[in-house]
Amino acid sequence: MVRTRQSSFRMSTTDQTKMILDSISSLRIDFNSAIASLDESVSGFDKKLEVFTQLADKALKTAKAAQIEAVAATTKVDALSQRVSALEAALKQNNIDKQKMHDMALQLESYSRRDDLLFEGIPETKGENCLDIIMKVLKDDMRIDPTMLSHVQLSRVHRNGRYDHNQTFPRPIIVRFVNGSDRNCVWEKRSSLPRACRIWLKEDFPATIEHRRKQLWPYLKAARKGDPSRPAERIVAHLRYDKLVINNQTYSVDNIKALPPICHSSCQ
Repeated sequence: MVRTRQSSFRMSTTDQTKMILDSISSLRIDFNSAIASLDESVSGFDKKLEVFTQLADKALKTAKAAQIEAVAATTKVDALSQRVSALEAALKQNNIDKQKMHDMALQLESYSRRDDLLFEGIPETKGENCLDIIMKVLKDDMRIDPTMLSHVQLSRVHRNGRYDHNQTFPRPIIVRFVNGSDRNCVWEKRSSLPRACRIWLKEDFPATIEHRRKQLWPYLKAARKGDPSRPAERIVAHLRYDKLVINNQTYSVDNIKALPPICHSSCQ
């Protein structure tokens, strides 16, 4: 009976030991499996990390290349900006030179007309003799001394522009004097023309100068009219070439706003 108990105890202990060993073996398998799975995960992470590193390196290289291109583009833009600035400066200087040449040509043209006078308002007929007409105006209308008139030499006398029988106003007669002194003498006697004859004299200017004078004419009239509230105030005004002179102050079409207030108030 004792042997039977001992035998049962041994069997029980053996079974327990086997169960423990089996459990340990199962745990070992599970542990090895877990380690293998962990190894696979680490390996996958390493691969992903490698791919990420490659992508990061590629992105860094791309960024560096873009930075180099940006620097190159900035350099090109700066060079283009400098070139544009140089071209703008050259264009500005060219415009200045062009304006100087235009002003010089205008002065030369004005100088070539310095001995001319325009006779306006003389009735016109086809086939007329302009020289005879002017000599008659000088003698009969302006009453220039015959002795002086005999010494006046005219190099050219003609109507300005083409004849048109439908025109409303007669074309002016351009008279070129051989001597400037004769021209000035006739010009100084222009006030002797009677109003009834409706003839008046003008100086001969290029179209550009004439346009400027027309712009200044209303202000000249306003200045000469003066301020009715201050009749004692004396205002001396006249046109000189393409300038308006008021009490020894010179104005042009470029600084009309600087004219005295009386000129603006009368022109409004």
